Order: sequence, then structure tokens, then C-alpha cells
Amino acid sequence: MAIKGCLEIAADIASIATAIVAVWAYGRYRCLLRRKRVDLEEYLKSEKDKKIDQEQRTLLHLSRALALSQSDILQAAFDSKKIEPRIETGSDGKAKRLLLEYKN
Repeated sequence: MAIKGCLEIAADIASIATAIVAVWAYGRYRCLLRRKRVDLEEYLKSEKDKKIDQEQRTLLHLSRALALSQSDILQAAFDSKKIEPRIETGSDGKAKRLLLEYKN
């Protein structure tokens, strides 16, 4: 009976530890997403403040500048209320590339 009691206690501790680790991992995941979004917003805002061109940047440009993957940039852009996607079309009317722009 003593072994069964020890196993029950160990199982309870393991389930509590699992819950704590899961909450920590989710919190870290959300913090990383937020950091990527804020980095993207700040970079696009600084580019807009320079007023050199139309202040629109391609995924490849942003990927190089921020050292993020294109999928991370897309996720951060679509999570943000401050970044507006724009589609550049070619002479045939088809989408040519996706541009991201900071909006005030």
C-alpha cells in the first residue's frame, strides 16, 4: 500500500509540473510572437519616417533586415493592426508581389 501511495503522489506532482511547463511554454511562445510583431512594426515605422520612397517593403527585404523567416514576417504582419499589406500588380493585372507598409 505504501508503494501505491508514493506512486499516486508522484503522479500528482508530475501532472502539476506538466501544467506549469505548458503554461510557461505558451507564455514564452506568445512573448516571442509579440517581440517579432513589435520589431516589424518599429522597423516599418522607422522606414516610413525616413520618407525616402513609398515606405513599402517586400518580404525578402524585411526577412534580410530583421533576420526573420518570411512566414514569421507574414504572421507578425497579419497579427498587427498597424501594418497594412498591399499587392503590387503587373501589367497583366495579376499579383506580382506582396508589400507591407506601416499605417498611422
